[in-house]
Amino acid sequence: MTTNRSIPEAQPHGDISEPFPDIFFVTGSASLPLKVPMRFSRNMTIIRQGEELILTNSVRLNNAGLKLLEDLGDVKHIIRLAGFHGMDDPFYKARYGAKVWSVDGTVYFRL
Repeated sequence: MTTNRSIPEAQPHGDISEPFPDIFFVTGSASLPLKVPMRFSRNMTIIRQGEELILTNSVRLNNAGLKLLEDLGDVKHIIRLAGFHGMDDPFYKARYGAKVWSVDGTVYFRL
């Protein structure tokens, strides 16, 4: 199922680290606009295959983070592992034209 929505702004996140060759990791966070504010952590894994990048559980990066991401390679694929993940997938799809991969039946938001 596809539905429209706006793209959220980048939220606080750490630096891109490389725990293994061609495997990168970013810890980020997101907040929910509830009566009692809630912030939770999120993690994005970036896999580099040649010059192509695969983002798993995307986390929108700020401008400095995007520059570092672009220095790593070209974002070509986005993998959504679960239905409630992927709030930042539309941003990366729109910016880089990346293909989004998800389980059948997962709600996908588009611009």
